[in-house]
Amino acid sequence: MGRHGRSSLLIVTIVTIALRPGDANAAASCGDTCGAILTESIPEGMTFGAEFAPNPSTFTTWLNLMAAATRSLDIASFYWTLTNEDTGTREPSAAQGERILKELTALPQRGVAVRVAVSRPSRKFPLSDLEALEQSGAAVRVVDMPRLTGGVLHTKFWLVDGAHFYVGSANMDWRSLTQVRGRGGSRENGRQTAPKWCQMAPKWL
Repeated sequence: MGRHGRSSLLIVTIVTIALRPGDANAAASCGDTCGAILTESIPEGMTFGAEFAPNPSTFTTWLNLMAAATRSLDIASFYWTLTNEDTGTREPSAAQGERILKELTALPQRGVAVRVAVSRPSRKFPLSDLEALEQSGAAVRVVDMPRLTGGVLHTKFWLVDGAHFYVGSANMDWRSLTQVRGRGGSRENGRQTAPKWCQMAPKWL
């Protein structure tokens, strides 16, 4: 198995261990305030039957994580297109991505250290989001995955204050919030889980 395959297997294992249902011992190990939830993005206009109960949206999950941040927010990401600058349009469904970028750029003013690891950008992805983050005071580190592994940094995770986290399929792309079906997991106060696998974050950042 190659390095890219091992990385994908690691992420699947993390979500399985952190979010497996019915594991009372896992819930008890991190205290009564620890909670794990499944999250998802559902394309706008998609409807389901009356019995359908959606999970919390990726958009809401990201907003909640930013609201909870008091010290730090680390993000590992493939690419950034939270605004619709890449399409040259005024697409209304990009509003959620634009809101996320706005909230992220406000975090350093609250004293929250924002650190971003991103795969080396290609020409088809604009740099405006990353430039806005840097101008706000965030630290952006490009990871040269083609040189290291021959692949890309395909990981998508958030780590807040070393305790709360999100891991899932959503890119830092407005379409991942409103146009593409995707799933992930979020955990608050997951001190028994997050530090173990997120020890890799400082190496990237």
